[in-house]
Amino acid sequence: MVTELGLTGNALLVFAMIHGFTKDGNHQYVGSFEYIAEWLGISLRSAKMIIKNLISDGYINRTQNLTDRRRPINVYTTNYEALLARVAAGEVVKPTSVKAGSASDKVNGAKNAPLKKEGVNGAKGGSLMVQKFPFNGANSAPNNNYIDIYINRNYSSYRPESSQEEEKLFKIIFLFRNAADPAAEVGKFISWNEARGWQTRDGAKYDTVAKRASLAEYGWDCKTGQRLPAGDITDKYYKFLKEMISIALVSGDIDPELFLSTKNKYRVASNGSFVWQCLREVKEWVKGQPREKIVGAIDRALSMPFAFEQ
Repeated sequence: MVTELGLTGNALLVFAMIHGFTKDGNHQYVGSFEYIAEWLGISLRSAKMIIKNLISDGYINRTQNLTDRRRPINVYTTNYEALLARVAAGEVVKPTSVKAGSASDKVNGAKNAPLKKEGVNGAKGGSLMVQKFPFNGANSAPNNNYIDIYINRNYSSYRPESSQEEEKLFKIIFLFRNAADPAAEVGKFISWNEARGWQTRDGAKYDTVAKRASLAEYGWDCKTGQRLPAGDITDKYYKFLKEMISIALVSGDIDPELFLSTKNKYRVASNGSFVWQCLREVKEWVKGQPREKIVGAIDRALSMPFAFEQ
């Protein structure tokens, strides 16, 4: 945690505490900011800021247990193995310091305010909250478990029933990495690494799903090229797609697989609008969702006028 992941001070204590509860891959940490602060002997303000930074930096995940619908409970896991795999792939990972995070909030405070932006039809939107959904919740169909795992980045908990199931996880990773042909990319990725025994030159092994998934995300150059033009709009599109999948996982009334079709894409109209070209089933589902959910996703991901392809 110190030498590879750059953790120090109170951030190290918080990360280690959560990891101690969740490292078996079967449990999640459930506890309040107050409990973390009291247990570690740090201020409540520091506990809140550290948790916020560790989530933002990808060190830990926060989801919600919605068993009691009246009071959602925050639950946490760490990305320990995935982070180490990124380091093994040559990436430098480093958490944001509490001081730096606090300064960023002061500079970008407006970004954390409730969103009040133009909606789909130009109407003013109200205050919008990020859509939360339960990890492996009752609304998530078993055959879509790998999608839930990808959205949560909780690879260490994934126990695929077959190599084909693991390949589905790789496929969604490469789709969101904008590979021209995600399925073909999976084949190249697996063939290359199987020929090398799934290990680095110095003998470090990619012997878990978490390590192999992180290798696909951070340590592999896509051989099939890019599906959509690289740039800010494409980045926004994939962020928007994740928002839509998150809503679908909660609603449970559409197969999230439909959002992964390479037939779904976008274009930018002459008037600057983002035009989503998607499957008919997806389009009809979106139109049937509560307006505030869709407007919220558009605000968070796109921040530009939105329309469907006619």
